[in-house]
Amino acid sequence: MLFETIRVENGIFQNLELHQWRVNWSRNRLGFPDLLLALPTPPEKGIFRCRVIYYKKIEKVEFIPYKLRIPKEFTPVFCEEINYDLKSLNREDIDLLKKEKEEIVIVRKNFITDTSIANIYFFDDLSEKWITPKKPLLKGTYREKLLRSGKVFERDIPFSEVKNFSKMGLSNAMTGFLEIDNTLS
Repeated sequence: MLFETIRVENGIFQNLELHQWRVNWSRNRLGFPDLLLALPTPPEKGIFRCRVIYYKKIEKVEFIPYKLRIPKEFTPVFCEEINYDLKSLNREDIDLLKKEKEEIVIVRKNFITDTSIANIYFFDDLSEKWITPKKPLLKGTYREKLLRSGKVFERDIPFSEVKNFSKMGLSNAMTGFLEIDNTLS
């Protein structure tokens, strides 16, 4: 089973075209039909997390009130074999890595990938640009939006370089882009 998390703000689905892009990418890989064409009407007031669970058809759609949570502590975790290129309900490998840590940064083959809940970025003081891993764990929809708009750039980020960055950023469909201090340095 796969899922998609879509931010709903005051009755409007946010970034829907990029969620459709990712569903289409998954669909093409697995041979599924179009899915996001028939979403139910969302709540009109407030911010909600619309969770669409699907496989070959939409299995379940739920609207969950959203409260922002920003982790304060990030622990690097080295894992060579983790794969999460499809947004699957099965997050067992990620959950095992996270265990009792507040939040993790997953390092695969000595390169930064993502956190357990968001794509990650670092501010490169030399180029004065935000960079994101060329090979993330998951190609997030908000990450894709930032790449397409030219606000962030992809490049391999060796773990050994992390200490050189003063700022980190996080993004996912619900948070948008959050700038935080680099607690990995």
